[in-house]
Amino acid sequence: EAIQSGYARPNAILKTEDYVYVENFYLNAQQNKLEQYFYPSGISNQIIFLDMDIVSLYEKSSDELFLFGDKNGQAVLEKYDRLNNSIQLIRTFGNYTIHDVFQYRNTQYYLATSTGLFRYDYDMNSLSPLTSIASQGIKYDPLMNEFFLSENSAVHVIDGASFTEKYTLSCP
Repeated sequence: EAIQSGYARPNAILKTEDYVYVENFYLNAQQNKLEQYFYPSGISNQIIFLDMDIVSLYEKSSDELFLFGDKNGQAVLEKYDRLNNSIQLIRTFGNYTIHDVFQYRNTQYYLATSTGLFRYDYDMNSLSPLTSIASQGIKYDPLMNEFFLSENSAVHVIDGASFTEKYTLSCP
């Protein structure tokens, strides 16, 4: 099923050494699909239907991806297995929306959500709430050890050690 009819709107995209992964939403069929393309030829070689909206994709290994997103009102983490073209639910996080994800280490992720900032450690399978600032995006400055959380027209600067708010920048 490598050939699609109708128009697709790409959402989450990840380029690895050999592949490009794209979450495509097909407007006519109202379906989400994760599609794998050979890099650099661009030839599509695998497609799988999704029952979630992907926010971020991260490479776990050369054959596996982490898919962070939302499914039926729940924030979730799923794992895509390239060799079997299959998806497995790893964890549900709660009744909130993930807006952005930052990968700090290979197995540690920061989730900017509708209810605050969370740290997820895959190896420990632990989720820790860090702030209650609802945010749409997250960036990290390793030199200053600061996180930047965007919320509507404001940017909250969070200390990376204590996770206390240092100051807020507001846009007019």
